[in-house]
Amino acid sequence: APAAAGGVGTFSGVNADSYDGARWQARQLAVRAGFAPSVVDAGFEWVGTHTSEDANRALQLLPGPAYEAWYDKLFAGFRDCAFVTGSPSPQPGLRLLRVSTYDELGFAVPEQLWIYAVQAPGCSAS
Repeated sequence: APAAAGGVGTFSGVNADSYDGARWQARQLAVRAGFAPSVVDAGFEWVGTHTSEDANRALQLLPGPAYEAWYDKLFAGFRDCAFVTGSPSPQPGLRLLRVSTYDELGFAVPEQLWIYAVQAPGCSAS
């Protein structure tokens, strides 16, 4: 049983590393497309790192676009102009920048991340 648990832990770690690495590359693609890191949503840690504000949980109750992640609302000054998601999000006002493929478990199962641009005033790539 301990050997099986160790094997599962190893695969989980490899998968997390694959996913995190793929998200990092997808974030960089959004930035290379001309979006400032401060307007890219590529996960909670990315948004939190690229804002100078403290999180405010009271803001989570405010309405927002359907594509916006729960944590985007925590930061009053954050504007979602590009984002990375693990599933297609064909919605009005969004433009697909790229689909990025990575291997789940680091080697076996191909998975995809979608990188979108938000088409809204003030959200153009430089």
